[in-house]
Amino acid sequence: MIETRSLKSGLNAIATISSMLDLSDELKTSAKNIYKRLSDGGVIQGRHVKEMAIVSVKIALRDTGIPVIFNDFLPFISRDKEYRVSRYYAIALKKLGLKSKPLSPSDLVDRVCDDLELSERVKIKTSSLLKSMKNTNIFLGKNPIGVFAGALYFSAFHLQEHRTQEDIATLLGITSVTIRKRLKNIKEMMS
Repeated sequence: MIETRSLKSGLNAIATISSMLDLSDELKTSAKNIYKRLSDGGVIQGRHVKEMAIVSVKIALRDTGIPVIFNDFLPFISRDKEYRVSRYYAIALKKLGLKSKPLSPSDLVDRVCDDLELSERVKIKTSSLLKSMKNTNIFLGKNPIGVFAGALYFSAFHLQEHRTQEDIATLLGITSVTIRKRLKNIKEMMS
């Protein structure tokens, strides 16, 4: 009975998250199936239902190649739960036999540029800069979102489509200090 209630709550949470993120019925169904598999595997038991619902949606999005960041889920959960959701995500991937795909900075270009209302020129320059960064070891071990944010700010600034570091940082869930550090690394790479 408790398991059924937990399953029902999780599926309802997925429906809410899916409608708020405007996900297709196919993605919603995929997330629900993932949640059911995790429930059947005993992964849900003892964990927060809402956070496991977020994990299920995140895995469904990941499987379709749609890049997601934690900020996408802030309407449903507070930032202080990010570590727990990340841990649950890793546990769920392991249980489902999936490998973790690290987020590539270039995956975010179109989406974030559109959110910040930046031009196609900024998208192209940011993508080009990220490609040239791949060949250097300067960014090895750095947060890909921070690397992307630095490249985006650099590109927008040089094309005179100014966005504040704070605007970019807030959208991506990082600090403006991170952007300044990556900006410093980009300038070192360029010289």
